[in-house]
Amino acid sequence: MNIERIKEQVEKNLSEYDKGLKIEVSYMLYNPITQNMVCVVSTKDGEFIEVETQSNYAMDIEKDFNFDEYFFKRIGEYEIAFVSDNIHYEIWKVIDELYPEDIDNKMGVQQYLKYCIDNKITKEYIERKTKMSVPDITEYCNI
Repeated sequence: MNIERIKEQVEKNLSEYDKGLKIEVSYMLYNPITQNMVCVVSTKDGEFIEVETQSNYAMDIEKDFNFDEYFFKRIGEYEIAFVSDNIHYEIWKVIDELYPEDIDNKMGVQQYLKYCIDNKITKEYIERKTKMSVPDITEYCNI
């Protein structure tokens, strides 16, 4: 599985769909059983477009996107293949603001935090990459 090649294909397909669309691949989740890749792309207008590679790059545009439903809920079925630095920043803010009371998919949060620890995604890493201050949420990791 070549993550960079899939990212490029998704970006190419979306730019052919809408020539003026400015996008960034935000994250990619991979299901090793079905071999389906879910790519979520963010636009400059704040919309998120979900693209599934197994469905010939079928698209679903979401205006009411939230990480609990679209990211944390899926992590049990999917593995994290890629998360952009800006999305790590956003996820860390969401966890800091909402965890544990206002997030339903707590196991997904735990699996994401383990992913961060295993891949050395730290407060310092995110701040260095995004040039923005982020809270340290590693204390929430129970795995």
